[in-house]
Amino acid sequence: MAAGLPRLDWSAARSVPILRAAQLLGAALVDKRQQRCPFEEHPDDTPSFSLNTSKNLFFCFGCGRKGSVIEFVAAYKNIGNADACRWLLSLSAEAAPSLPAKPVRLPSPTPSAAPDPEIYEALLTRSLLSVSGRNYLAKRCISSATAELFRVAQIANPTATLRALTDQFGTKRVAASGLLAAGGYFRFPRDALLFAHYDRGVPLFLQSRRLDNGTPRWMGLGGISKIPFNLDAIEPASEVYLVEGAIDVLSAHELGLAAIGLPGASAPLSSDICSRLRQKTVYILPDKDTPGARIAESTRETLLRHGVLATIQRFEAGKDLNDHLVQKRGRHA
Repeated sequence: MAAGLPRLDWSAARSVPILRAAQLLGAALVDKRQQRCPFEEHPDDTPSFSLNTSKNLFFCFGCGRKGSVIEFVAAYKNIGNADACRWLLSLSAEAAPSLPAKPVRLPSPTPSAAPDPEIYEALLTRSLLSVSGRNYLAKRCISSATAELFRVAQIANPTATLRALTDQFGTKRVAASGLLAAGGYFRFPRDALLFAHYDRGVPLFLQSRRLDNGTPRWMGLGGISKIPFNLDAIEPASEVYLVEGAIDVLSAHELGLAAIGLPGASAPLSSDICSRLRQKTVYILPDKDTPGARIAESTRETLLRHGVLATIQRFEAGKDLNDHLVQKRGRHA
């Protein structure tokens, strides 16, 4: 720890009642086990969020986030655990907190949020993949050529990035693009990988993946409906694989397969996407876990309702497609 910096009292921060912290943050939670997840990037149609006030813990069966009040604040405000700890310690016993000063403060996303491809393109252009991002992808057997093809980006300085975007496009437009977290912070954390979800060559959604141990690992746009990753692979392919997420799509490309990343159990495939898959041979490659099995079955049912036949396949090795790729490359190294 640097000289002169006060030591954080993590125990005191964890003792702040999680329900009080949630209420101060504007999260619509009550003291009960089953309720809708409060995190904006998780559209929780079936209540899956559990709040345990006696132990001051939370867990969401849908998005997988869990932990103490510190992890809750960090996820809700899209900040690190240390900053969440400081925020909690700033609360007095009776008074509501005054939020920490921020270099850039913008309004939170509103229901009128809509995809803004021009802003997303500007963000991607200034978010070049760094050494840490290339090393992370290399460990997962994703080549630089694949990263370049899918235009994988990486957030450098969130504050500077947000300032540049507001200078170029204006405060209201940036706020309406879904790039802000609760409280007006830039939505994507420092050094996170950034994946653009294109449809017919236009970026309509962005998603980040943290490289550190912070939570949540994946973060999407606020108030913008998530679409599958790599939709442009459908039209030129005769066989299309449906996998779980961007990393698995990149892994499929490394294996010579055309794949799109499913938007998740809470966001089924749209009628338009199903119709585009109607003349294709479709395979579903779920992760080897219970959520993966549920996603595979619900996706197959959705496709069947739209007249699309799909076959669920399993990996010969590995828990997911990227793990399968890593093991396959390792055996042949």
